[in-house]
Amino acid sequence: MLLPVAAILSRLVKADKIPWSLLLTFTLITSTLFAQKSDSSLAKYAIIPQPQTNFTVYKIRPHIFLIRESACFEEVNCYLFVGKEKSLLFDSGLGIGNIKEVVSGITNLPVLVLNSHTHYDHINGNHLFDSIAGLNNDYSKINAKGLSHDAFISFYKLAYLPSVSTISCIPADYSIYPFSVNRFVKDNDKIELGGNTLEVLNTPGHTPDGICLLDRKDSLLFSGDILYKGTLFLHLPESNFTDFTNSITRLNTITASIKNIMPAHGPVDLEASSIPRLAEKAMEIKNGKAAFTDVNGVRLYNFTFFKFLVK
Repeated sequence: MLLPVAAILSRLVKADKIPWSLLLTFTLITSTLFAQKSDSSLAKYAIIPQPQTNFTVYKIRPHIFLIRESACFEEVNCYLFVGKEKSLLFDSGLGIGNIKEVVSGITNLPVLVLNSHTHYDHINGNHLFDSIAGLNNDYSKINAKGLSHDAFISFYKLAYLPSVSTISCIPADYSIYPFSVNRFVKDNDKIELGGNTLEVLNTPGHTPDGICLLDRKDSLLFSGDILYKGTLFLHLPESNFTDFTNSITRLNTITASIKNIMPAHGPVDLEASSIPRLAEKAMEIKNGKAAFTDVNGVRLYNFTFFKFLVK
């Protein structure tokens, strides 16, 4: 049913019967929401029962847990690494439920929070924790101050275009809580948890403060929002396509250390071959060799595995 609907919407846009934003919204939601709801990549992992219905928790390794905010369409994938001495939470999600209670149900070790970047859907549980790490980055510092409801709505509509109430589970008074970073990390830092070491890779592009985590022991890359199966957002004011291309090119040099990719949205266990495929398409865009649809100044590139929104 989706393809006929898309074709009808496209014809209506060309005839000026409906706004271009409706077509773009349809493309975004169907390429992300429907793909995630039919996600079979987690079927092999054990589910850890939770009292909070906002979360579904999967044990993906003996010491790594995926905490998915399954009640909202964003379906943010937060990852908890449990070492012998301490633990690390990579992203704290939308803040709709209490992710600290979820973490406390898994481990009683000290928890350090680190965000893949500081967009609202990755940081709004930060305020629940005492130890938060981040880049010494101006963009990060601005977002750590939080967002009022009105400021959040402005960002949300810029990113997704339709009205907030139509596509998410957020409450009417939703806002972003401020938080304090008390430990700075930098590119190539190693975070030791006791028996588990995570490498920090600064990967700007989607945002200036993008971070990936490399777990060489398990051959896993935790990619945040710079790589996932769906529509990659590079149309925001803070996005930079040149930085994105450089980051993907960098990741392409370490694919020998990666077996699977664990992104912040959508299906997990993406193959490492996704990185050179993404790098190839990014270079096609950079060199002006890729076809796109212009939607009111936003370029939409539609490839088989990835979609790009580029300003």
